Amino acid sequence: MDRDNIEGGRTVWGSYKVPLPLHDHLRPLPETKDIALHHMHNLGKKLVKDGAYTKQYSAFMTEMLEKGYAERVTAASQENVWYIPHFGVQQPDKPSRVCVVFDCANKVEGTSLNDLLLRGPDMMNSLLGVLVKFRGGLFTYTGDINTMFY
Repeated sequence: MDRDNIEGGRTVWGSYKVPLPLHDHLRPLPETKDIALHHMHNLGKKLVKDGAYTKQYSAFMTEMLEKGYAERVTAASQENVWYIPHFGVQQPDKPSRVCVVFDCANKVEGTSLNDLLLRGPDMMNSLLGVLVKFRGGLFTYTGDINTMFY
C-alpha cells in the first residue's frame, strides 16, 4: 500500500480512499520490496508448474483490478511503500478454487504491516449473545460476504 498516495477523495471507480491508520504515520516504513520479490519469485515457480492454478490466480487478480480493489503501481509512486506479498491456497474439498491470501503478517525487520496499524474496538459478538438473539425472533438472516476483506 502506498501511504503517500492514499489520500481522501473520490476515485475514478466511485470509491473513497482513506489513509491507513498507522501508529506513527511519520515514521518511515521498512524496505519491503526485496521480500515481496522473493515471494513473487516463489509464486512464479508455482504458476509455471500448474496451468489450472495459473488460470484461477490470474482470473482472481484480473477481477481485483477490474473492481478497483487493487491498482497498478506506477514508478512515480514508489516512496514509503509497503509491498504486500500474496499467495494462493487451495482447499482439499474445493480443488477447483484458488483463494488468494494477502500476507500482511509477513515480518520485515521484525515488524509487519499488521503491527503498524492501529487496532479498532473488539466488534466480535459472543457466541452466547448470538445464540440468544437467534432464538429471540421470528426470522433469522444469514449472509455470505465473498469479497469483504479485500
